[in-house]
Amino acid sequence: MVAELAGSAGQRRRLKSVRQHYARRRDVALGAFADAGFAASSGPNSWSVWVDVADAHRTALALSAQGVVVDVGASASLEEHPPSRLRISIAQLPSRPSGRRS
Repeated sequence: MVAELAGSAGQRRRLKSVRQHYARRRDVALGAFADAGFAASSGPNSWSVWVDVADAHRTALALSAQGVVVDVGASASLEEHPPSRLRISIAQLPSRPSGRRS
């Protein structure tokens, strides 16, 4: 039954729509960080945006004090000395941040 639902034309359309929705969110986030002068990157199908910062731990604490939850990129790295990055999920971002036009 699950395979039948997943293979249906309606489900394929829904999955395509969801992929496009998250791609737009990712593009908005990457653009907003670039506009603010931050280097940011993401994979083509990723739900995470990686933002380069000078001190990931200090930045994460400062954002947390403002009610913004991010992950320190080192927690997702296997490198001995990972780059100083924050990992931000696009699953929780607004589709269009205030003040930004798409």
